[in-house]
Amino acid sequence: MRSQEKDFADGLNRGWLNRQLKEDENVIWIGKPVPGKLFHGYDAVMVPFSLAWCAMSLLFVTQFSEEDIVFAVFGTVFFVFGLYLLIGRFFHAQIMKRNTDYIVTTKRILRRQGKNADYILLKKIPVVNRSVNRDGTGTITFGREPVEISLVYCRIRMPFYQREKREPVFYLEDVPEVEKVYRIITEQVMNEQ
Repeated sequence: MRSQEKDFADGLNRGWLNRQLKEDENVIWIGKPVPGKLFHGYDAVMVPFSLAWCAMSLLFVTQFSEEDIVFAVFGTVFFVFGLYLLIGRFFHAQIMKRNTDYIVTTKRILRRQGKNADYILLKKIPVVNRSVNRDGTGTITFGREPVEISLVYCRIRMPFYQREKREPVFYLEDVPEVEKVYRIITEQVMNEQ
């Protein structure tokens, strides 16, 4: 393991990690999302949409709130939601990143976010997709959907948002050295299948 990975495994979360590992399971790679990365490709759509949402809801409140209190309440709720889309989701993302760990083992891929953890078994992964940024970071998604479609659904960063009746897309976002991690994962997937 690299020193950063070793520090994680030997540090505060070692007890949690040991409880998660099965008897015949070994850690291959451990990492965290790159901190401070705010904008992604989908923000080219989300930011203008958020601005338009806020402007329309503010217009709604200022124009119709004098006529009826119901308009003021609904307009304010829509404006607050627009502020979350415009600004709040970035703060939420940074908080989530600080509390996120990625672990690749010989049997599965774990993602820990705060006190919650989920995983995907390597033998159940049909396809591994990746998107690579110019700085070498990127996102790895697991599933049959193209990476762009998967990320539209899973990266808006609205905790209350859920996809309709589809399986959630499992992903590792803002992975440092994404090509290296992608190779590690695809090698492990081939070994497991």
